[in-house]
Amino acid sequence: MDQGVEESGFEGRLLPAPVLELPDGYPHPAVVAPWWTVAIKANRDNHHPEEHVHIDHLFVAVVEAPREPVAVAVHPFKWVSEVELGELYAPEDTKVIGKELFGRIAELVSLTV
Repeated sequence: MDQGVEESGFEGRLLPAPVLELPDGYPHPAVVAPWWTVAIKANRDNHHPEEHVHIDHLFVAVVEAPREPVAVAVHPFKWVSEVELGELYAPEDTKVIGKELFGRIAELVSLTV
């Protein structure tokens, strides 16, 4: 499992997605795969002058006892509890994924051992 600093500045461990293992003898190392890859319709922006589709790779990570970030946050994101998720002003897709993952927290934490 890979470890690195997450966008919120916390150090986390990427959890492996349920995927097929590479065959024996494959000469290149595998990397942690995203749990989901989704297509999101996007308006024009400073990178694309017209409407386009944004491909988003969604990873799952575990942060042990997040007290203080270890780095400066890249985006104004924050970690929230399951209760806070329901009250959060956020896109519906964020809440749907969060609800799914909170429902599987025991299973996900067991993947970190």
